[in-house]
Amino acid sequence: YREALKSVVCEGDHVADLGCGVGVLGFFCLEAGAAKVWGIDHSDAIHLARDAAERAGYGERYSCIGKSTFQTDLPSPVDLVICDHVGFFGFDYGIIKMLSDANERLLKPGGKVMPQSLDIMMAAVSSEACRDLAGIWSSTIVPEQFHWLDEQNRNSVHPYRYSPDELISGEKRIGHVSFCEEAPEGFSFQTTLEIDRPGRVDGFAGWFDCHLGGEIRMTNSPLSDARIERQQAFLRVARSFMVTAGAAVPI
Repeated sequence: YREALKSVVCEGDHVADLGCGVGVLGFFCLEAGAAKVWGIDHSDAIHLARDAAERAGYGERYSCIGKSTFQTDLPSPVDLVICDHVGFFGFDYGIIKMLSDANERLLKPGGKVMPQSLDIMMAAVSSEACRDLAGIWSSTIVPEQFHWLDEQNRNSVHPYRYSPDELISGEKRIGHVSFCEEAPEGFSFQTTLEIDRPGRVDGFAGWFDCHLGGEIRMTNSPLSDARIERQQAFLRVARSFMVTAGAAVPI
């Protein structure tokens, strides 16, 4: 993020940091030449951001707002909106709605956004550990009266850290989201995964490949040596099924 912001922030920019946490990205913006940063966060972390800004001597250059970004109004539109809520699947922390709202209300016409876009990646999974993770409610350690929760749990997204040998297909981009454009009400993606080796499909892995700015990208792909150390997503199928190499699996 620090390197990407150096290529995006212009001298004198005003910046809004959505879900700023303790203020790290906002401080990077000030280092890169921004004149003013608004750190916005409805959690208790905003108090730490305020203390950190005072200790760093940023004074009025860094201002904290302890609200949801959707309830925040700024004195004037900003030149750049930034947000690090990409989660582990890219959109699971609500970044799409946050940036869409901020683009409409907080950003100057022609202003900049970071991240700029998001690619959603998936692969087929064969993993006993993932099966156990998603099937915990039907296991013997859970009283039988609660086994009905298994269906709901299978339809949830589970964070998991994959090793490459748990992926039974190559990765494939299933969707692209541009944060520089107005977001639609919803997204629907379809694709087909080609199986690399015979085995059992237990579900699907999901992760992100994010364009931050300039030439800088960020990914948590288990297949990338340059990945950030963040978990990926597991989505379990209703029933595991066997496949042969070369089989096409639609999702």
